[in-house]
Amino acid sequence: MSVQCVTRLVTSLSRVDQTVEAAKLPEASADRGAALSDLSPSPERQTNADTPISSPANAQIVHSGAACNVKDDNISERIYTIKEGDTLVLQCIVKGHPRPQVRWTKTAGSASDKFQETSIYNETLRIEGIQRVQGGRYYCKADNGVGVAAIKSIRVDVQYLDIPVLTVHQTISDVRGSYYQEKTVFLRCTVNSNPPARFIWKRGNMLIEQSKDNGVDIYEPLYTQGETKVLKLKNLRPKDFADYTCQVSVRNVCNIEDKSVTFRLTNATTSVTAQIRFIQLGHAITADSPCWDKEID
Repeated sequence: MSVQCVTRLVTSLSRVDQTVEAAKLPEASADRGAALSDLSPSPERQTNADTPISSPANAQIVHSGAACNVKDDNISERIYTIKEGDTLVLQCIVKGHPRPQVRWTKTAGSASDKFQETSIYNETLRIEGIQRVQGGRYYCKADNGVGVAAIKSIRVDVQYLDIPVLTVHQTISDVRGSYYQEKTVFLRCTVNSNPPARFIWKRGNMLIEQSKDNGVDIYEPLYTQGETKVLKLKNLRPKDFADYTCQVSVRNVCNIEDKSVTFRLTNATTSVTAQIRFIQLGHAITADSPCWDKEID
């Protein structure tokens, strides 16, 4: 092949390559334009990005008041223990969009009971000087219309110990005909408390133990209101004429101090009336109480 022919062939091939490259350029430009178009937000995408996504309500109950104790029981329910007269503060912390509406409700003690108080629409529930009747189960319901409402509960247990009340009864029975009368005195001590109180009987400053004194019985009668313990003094002996104290305790729960009531038994009080002396915080109040000629049930 001549030099002239070779030159013409090379020139032809070069033109073909240029034609192919020229044909590829629009496709590449189109691809780059599409990529840039994907990076630029469309009006529809920009609107969706500015709109917050709705989410269902979520709730949690926390406390910030004067709680004695907060614990979980066996059914995974929180129990908030508080002393009567203190301030109850419960807060329902909610999440969700739109922001959930909060509603507090209360039952008397179990989920099957009817609601006892008007609903409260506030995230913070505050009760000044809480009373025993305000104990029970409190519910926080958070609802924003998205999905199912969130409901959380906490049981409020109000602790208290009242001043004990002491009543005196006696029986007189004839023994061996009419030559001898046997006198038996019953000291009945009753108290209302939460948790249940522990009773201690004292003669003077000495603890009375039934196992060590055959002349006394200590028992709990049936069908009584509140918690009751009876001290029975059988066939009065000379040493039985003394001061008797009924001391009740809730074992310092919520720093509740023990309370007591004292009675002085004398020959005079066993025949006509009983002098009952109530003692609380060092102050004494006296009152006459009649004695019945029958035994306590």
